[in-house]
Amino acid sequence: MKESTQDKSCACWLRYETIQDEQVKKQYNFWCSEVALTEQSALLQTAEQELVQALDAMLGGRPRDTGAAAGAQGGRIVIGVIGSSPARDQALAWSGPVPKDSDGYAIRSGTDEKGPYISLAGHSERGALYAVFHFLKLLQTGKKLDALEIQEAPANGLRMINQWDNMDGSIERGMRGSRSFMKITASLKM
Repeated sequence: MKESTQDKSCACWLRYETIQDEQVKKQYNFWCSEVALTEQSALLQTAEQELVQALDAMLGGRPRDTGAAAGAQGGRIVIGVIGSSPARDQALAWSGPVPKDSDGYAIRSGTDEKGPYISLAGHSERGALYAVFHFLKLLQTGKKLDALEIQEAPANGLRMINQWDNMDGSIERGMRGSRSFMKITASLKM
């Protein structure tokens, strides 16, 4: 069954299209053959689930779920928090400075004694989740994975889709009334 246009538009940035270029798909399948978390938490497991779901949709198969210490037939993706412990930093193949922002993250590819890896490492669990979404954006735009060295620290604490809502809760573009979303976000302390 073909996905409707409305279904696609509702997915926003979470719509994962199948990679059509066979060379790119082959490269991605190699680098993404295993996924591992350096620690277990609800947020990191959500990041892993989103990554696995996206890889399944884009590459036509799920990577193996392994421990961070496992070796790979191809490459492995390791998701975790930088600076939480030397052992976890080693599993993330991390030896550089930690991004300063709490939502900051780093994406790095390389090779160690276990083989090729891609490290999706956040300064916090939320930063690790942002690293996963940035990595998925790289895949969706066909970027090469063999020399990744990315560090980001998001400028805004609150991220949302632009629905033409003003920060005071009023709405533009012909809609009437105010949104409860703005009242809820105003009460959040980021």
